[in-house]
Amino acid sequence: MSATTSLRALTCGAAMPEPLDEYSKMLNAIGTQVEDYGEFVSGFKARPSEKDSSYFLPLALRSVMEASCSGVLARIDPIRVMYAAKAQLSPSYDKTVQQGSSLKWDGDMVIKEKEKPADSVGATEKNSSTAPPIPLIASWDPKLGRDKIPRAIFSLNMYEVLWNPAHARFTDWLVTSNSDAVLFRELAALHPTQVRDFFTVKGSKLYSELSKGIHPEFIVRRQAEFDAQTLVELTARTISWVTQMSILTHFSSICNASIDHVTMSGHVELIEGVFIQ
Repeated sequence: MSATTSLRALTCGAAMPEPLDEYSKMLNAIGTQVEDYGEFVSGFKARPSEKDSSYFLPLALRSVMEASCSGVLARIDPIRVMYAAKAQLSPSYDKTVQQGSSLKWDGDMVIKEKEKPADSVGATEKNSSTAPPIPLIASWDPKLGRDKIPRAIFSLNMYEVLWNPAHARFTDWLVTSNSDAVLFRELAALHPTQVRDFFTVKGSKLYSELSKGIHPEFIVRRQAEFDAQTLVELTARTISWVTQMSILTHFSSICNASIDHVTMSGHVELIEGVFIQ
């Protein structure tokens, strides 16, 4: 098994039994994208000093992020991704314009929300430089209409019902696990109030940084900004983020197609050995 196959399994979950229904075929299609872009990353990472790596590795890495998040979203909110997939088969689908049904980083993955600190945090703790980050609370407003309910995978609501509980279960599991993976230790070291910053803030900054390598923003110093060392570091940071996000999906019953933790651990160790170390 290759590291890219492991990345596919972590993001898109366990293989579905035959015969495949439409949902399973969609997950397979997303998984193929994750694996293919992962192969591109592996190839460019092997020769980071080459000019084409400077141009195309950032594109491949951002595509891994997008495809991986699409796979996770499909396991959490199948109808959202199936709608986008089936809409592409419509005779009225126009590739020359942006379609409202398409998956987007802003809106489906991350979302701008009013950040309200939890009332339980005292004023002294809020002002302390050594205190953990102020926890934020999700809105469960009964007056909110169906079309305004936040469904992004990194919304505050998802942190409350998925990411934070999954992180707690993961840290409990790691205590009895035999794995010594660095990615596991980094994830377990997070304070519960740091989980959101780790995925939403860190992920958005990483996405933006990779986008700089796709758009011709660095006109004069392109290869200086994306030199070999930077590309290797970007690869490690991107694959780490995707892998650590995917780990938590296998500790929540909200996510479909989860894999057992022993198998998941083997995938993580293989990815770490190829892309991170």
